[in-house]
Amino acid sequence: MHSQAEISGVNRIEKFSFPMDRLAWFITAGVVALTVFVTLTIRKFLFSQVGILLIPGLAILVLLFFLLSPVSLLLKEEELVIKTLLFKKRIPLREIEEVRKITPQELSRAIRLFSSFGYFGYNGIVKIGKERAWIFARARGEGVFIKTKQGNYILVVRPLERLYKILKEGR
Repeated sequence: MHSQAEISGVNRIEKFSFPMDRLAWFITAGVVALTVFVTLTIRKFLFSQVGILLIPGLAILVLLFFLLSPVSLLLKEEELVIKTLLFKKRIPLREIEEVRKITPQELSRAIRLFSSFGYFGYNGIVKIGKERAWIFARARGEGVFIKTKQGNYILVVRPLERLYKILKEGR
């Protein structure tokens, strides 16, 4: 979508944030409180055959969603870099085929295939229409849908308009 000529004149990095909304904070606090409460009140269960498998499995799942939560988005000269605590996802700008805005209503109708449902944000894999996409969002709201050769991504960042304008029109 973007030629090297469109992006070659810029040699600075732009940073975008993933602010967490109140509902995500509430869900996160609730999950943590519930986990602590359940762990403290059913100690006998923890050492049963089911508990030995279930509790570590749930702990790993909770930790995984924490580690997958986006920290920041960097727009570099030739790539987008989504930083999480677990990894950095790099999206080369030259591989972007389509950029469009996605409304909160569209996001609310997305089928969550593997998602945190508000725990440290709304991250994971969703099916929106006929397409699957990785979603990186810590707040509900308008986002940017990015279609690439390697997959699709939905980013709910601030300032959204700036990111959309740069990706849509080139630099």
